[in-house]
Amino acid sequence: MTLKVNDWKQVGHVYLWRYSARRSKHAGWHMTADGDGCASIADLLDRMSAEAVGHHRTIALNAPSPEIFSVPNFGEPIREKPGTLRIAYEPGYPDFEPSIADGRMILRVGEEELPDLRSAFVEVSTGGGDFALWPKDKKAATPIWFWWMPRQGKTRF
Repeated sequence: MTLKVNDWKQVGHVYLWRYSARRSKHAGWHMTADGDGCASIADLLDRMSAEAVGHHRTIALNAPSPEIFSVPNFGEPIREKPGTLRIAYEPGYPDFEPSIADGRMILRVGEEELPDLRSAFVEVSTGGGDFALWPKDKKAATPIWFWWMPRQGKTRF
């Protein structure tokens, strides 16, 4: 039995933030999620891919704690964040495109780029990070950087 997009429910926590414009090397948005959040998003993307029709789902975002936004070691983030993340799956769309509209991050993705987005959350769930997904036209859009979650009282390795 195929699991349906309409039956999906978010679990876990997802975090999204950005730093001031003077941080050109890692400009763009920054994202992480706890293990449950990563698994939940991967499950959603699997369901979208299996149904192979356009769908969108809205993800609740959490404010990153100082421990979370300190992982990249870029200082304080800008104290703004989108209220939600909308993943808009359009199978024929040939790219991955983040944008902001009406106080939410909209992440438009097609079947060609969906595996990379799914892999990003799988990588974060296993402690990986410090990589970005970029739209194909890197000059016209900003990336989303993915980071590992901090571990309480433990080092990364």
